[in-house]
Amino acid sequence: PKGQPLYSACPYSNGHGKCSATLAPAASIKAWYMLGEKDQAPTVRDIEAYMALSGKPVSIAVAAAAGSWESYSGGVYTKCAKGELDHMINIVGWDNEGAEFDANGNLPPGKGIWILRNSWGRSWGEQGYMRTKMTNAAGERCNNVAGEGAFLEY
Repeated sequence: PKGQPLYSACPYSNGHGKCSATLAPAASIKAWYMLGEKDQAPTVRDIEAYMALSGKPVSIAVAAAAGSWESYSGGVYTKCAKGELDHMINIVGWDNEGAEFDANGNLPPGKGIWILRNSWGRSWGEQGYMRTKMTNAAGERCNNVAGEGAFLEY
């Protein structure tokens, strides 16, 4: 059988070590789908609508090696940096900070906070989670959060 094993069966070890290729799967997916239009990042409205209707997180790509993302320890991350997409995590919640969507389905520059779940263990961030601004004051996505986004069908 194919699928994803439990995290506890082979916890993250900072890029070192190996897990058995024969771990029993705890879950598997039927299909996956990209959010947004072809060759464009999903909008904030796309992501929030999917999560609100499905009750499930959205898998996203981020530029984790850019800026001080890797050393995040708590609070709302505002040290947005540009970089290449190099890590996958989940959006599990949001706070639009009272802002309204624009005609394109995004919030005004500098508004909105994503709540993210990472895979680097509970010692990283806020017990393995992060709160980050959606965009900087220029409207650029913070560490290219959700430069790509997908959802899974179980």
